[in-house]
Amino acid sequence: DKIVLPYIVHQKGMVDPHVPSAVPLADQLDEVLFEGLFNISANPSGVTYEDGLGEFIGIDENSIVTIRLKKNQKWHSSFVALMKKDKVTIQPGTDAYFEAQDLQFTLERIRKFGSLSPDYVLVSQAVPDFAFAGPDENNDIRFQFKRDRIWSQSDIKEILSFKILPAASKMDAAN
Repeated sequence: DKIVLPYIVHQKGMVDPHVPSAVPLADQLDEVLFEGLFNISANPSGVTYEDGLGEFIGIDENSIVTIRLKKNQKWHSSFVALMKKDKVTIQPGTDAYFEAQDLQFTLERIRKFGSLSPDYVLVSQAVPDFAFAGPDENNDIRFQFKRDRIWSQSDIKEILSFKILPAASKMDAAN
């Protein structure tokens, strides 16, 4: 009935979506606690990537990948959990919406972690500058992928499935 994350007494317990944990459960919690442009999903035919905070629009002949950022996606901080005795209620708080700057912050965070982050290894093989252009009037952003291979839609979604943090987060802390 309870999930317990062990931690060393002098260290604050933390689940960080961009660095591996010594606790295997913590790495699995990333999929529940954090959202990516695309999210991994298992179905009877295998692993697939579903739309998360983004929608795959396409890739052109110059390896420019277009992703449409979803609008009106609220961060968890937009809600307040209140507990009275044994009852928990969720109430609206101050709205905080996902924006392109959150994605840019996250890419910069992953870049700074370097090879400590599995996300760095994935992203750097496709988008070496960790940057994108946009969003435009349709909320589309564009990544320049390397032109050294033919990128499939599932490859692109896997590379862009890293978990996104709000730009107001601390660079060295996930929660």
